[in-house]
Amino acid sequence: MDDRRINLLPPEIAERRKARQRVASLGVGVLVLIGLLGMVYVSQEIRLRGQQNALDRQLDDNAGLQARLDQLTQFDELQRELDRKERLLESLTENEVRWSVVLADVSLVIPDTVWLTDFSGQVNLTPDENDNPLGTISVNGTTFTHPDVARWLVRIGTVDGFANPYLSLSQKVEEETAVLVNFTSSLELSEGAFRRNQPGARRSL
Repeated sequence: MDDRRINLLPPEIAERRKARQRVASLGVGVLVLIGLLGMVYVSQEIRLRGQQNALDRQLDDNAGLQARLDQLTQFDELQRELDRKERLLESLTENEVRWSVVLADVSLVIPDTVWLTDFSGQVNLTPDENDNPLGTISVNGTTFTHPDVARWLVRIGTVDGFANPYLSLSQKVEEETAVLVNFTSSLELSEGAFRRNQPGARRSL
């Protein structure tokens, strides 16, 4: 015996049921889509906040680096100013003769048996390569023998910055207790006598 189902509902009701089913399916789809969009929005919001936090940390780091850079810039400016002043000092004093260095050099070579009674020096501000030397030094001294005077001339000629030592007088003088030799000598200054070529002068600006 065949079981047959007979639909006694009018076709309009069946169509309305199908329409409601479609609307319900569409509503479920919309809800699913909204849920997906919400998840995407939340994930993007979390990512954006993470990026913002990273950006804030980077800005803080940049601010710290900028502060250090500003400090270093101040030191750099001070260093440049110091270098400028040192160059200016060198330019103003490069043709200066440091007589303290000259006297120290003389003290290193003078024989033990010679002592100086007068020492004078001058620098020629307008030296002439043909005639005028860079400067001259005149010395009066006393010793015991003429060979001592010769030793003085030889030793003073070895000083860097001195040139052409010359003896103008070497004369015995009888004193109450001894016979002495008074002498007068001179020498010229060379390039080595200028401050720019004096190691001692460069060590103490």
